[in-house]
Amino acid sequence: MKAQLRLEHVELGYVKPMASRYNVFIAEGTLSGAGEMTYTSASRVVHLHQATFEGLHMDYIYTGGPTPVNAEAVKEAAEEVTETPDLILRADEVNIVNSDVGFMNRAAKPNYRVFLTKLEMHLTNFSNQLTEGAAAAKVTGHFMGSGRTVVGASFRPETNGPDFALAAAIEHTNMRALNPLLRAYGNFDVVQGFFSVYTEMRVQNRAVRGYVKPLLRELDVYDPGQDQEKGLFQKLYEGVVGGISELLENSPRDEVATVANISGRLENPQASTWQVLVHLIQNAFFDAVLPGFRRELGRGSR
Repeated sequence: MKAQLRLEHVELGYVKPMASRYNVFIAEGTLSGAGEMTYTSASRVVHLHQATFEGLHMDYIYTGGPTPVNAEAVKEAAEEVTETPDLILRADEVNIVNSDVGFMNRAAKPNYRVFLTKLEMHLTNFSNQLTEGAAAAKVTGHFMGSGRTVVGASFRPETNGPDFALAAAIEHTNMRALNPLLRAYGNFDVVQGFFSVYTEMRVQNRAVRGYVKPLLRELDVYDPGQDQEKGLFQKLYEGVVGGISELLENSPRDEVATVANISGRLENPQASTWQVLVHLIQNAFFDAVLPGFRRELGRGSR
């Protein structure tokens, strides 16, 4: 049996109810694509020639409750797809253009949303078979609406655990847009400042290595006018954090820079590529930025 399929500007509103079951909210967007499926007694081939998501506005909403997806079932299904030699999945080209994709945490206090606007993603040569070679991905956009973002990555089909390399740069993000996130995890906010981060990561043979280098410029944490309604101890805390940023300035451009090296074995070698990638991104932010403030705050108080 051989079947061909072609879609042209299908409105994604049709899948809203199904997506919401997985905490994914799709506001708008269209899907176009073409592919074919071949089934014989010797093999099954699903070949996607091209797919394009255009004008996608989507958020994953985290509520803090149990995930609606059975993680173990997803893991087993992924392993079955990867380890079945007669099932070949191939995608020549997948694109996301002119889109806005975000993560909303409703379990944090306050709630916050991190997102990419003007998102462009291009994925080529994706397959579940090692013989097909590595997939390549490039992502561009604006983090929090302002930080110019470029990400390049390559992925190989999983055989002995996740296998991928990643390089990313986010430059000149207006930190005021991050205030809900900073309040939720750092207990402070900023009046002004710009955030950049550079990272490279390599995951192979159940080990990870790489680095994360964040830079903070023109940081101003405490402003009497903005913070006049806050309590005394909160004002003192933010004043100290602001003083620390001045002490850490290490260039004429008023940059605060630290480097966090990443190396070691994967905590869960059975995790999927996407689980490992999300975990690394979370750790990179929380281990390289916020703990650095806390360490310097402790030094300043002694």
